[in-house]
Amino acid sequence: MFGTAEPPTVDQVKSSRYVAEGWMWRLVQNVYGVDEVSFLDSSIYKAHYEDHNKRVLEYFRRGPADLLVLNLVEPLSMKSLCEFLEIKYAGQVMPHKNKSRD
Repeated sequence: MFGTAEPPTVDQVKSSRYVAEGWMWRLVQNVYGVDEVSFLDSSIYKAHYEDHNKRVLEYFRRGPADLLVLNLVEPLSMKSLCEFLEIKYAGQVMPHKNKSRD
């Protein structure tokens, strides 16, 4: 998003014009509760991710047939998706767009 391999700086995020100038900074502050010091603390983002996943699984605990959890790199993930969506599986493979690593 910022055109570099390095993590963005606080100033880059604050001056980003994505949606509107400063919007991205307000977003990370409001969603993750970060400030200038904690902005690059990966443990904050990981904890938020893990908590979100835990809440999703809890929400679907009583109706697991309504939720499909896939590991997209597994060879049979497309077959599982087709079965979940009740569409014919004909050997399709999961597409891999925006591949950044092998």
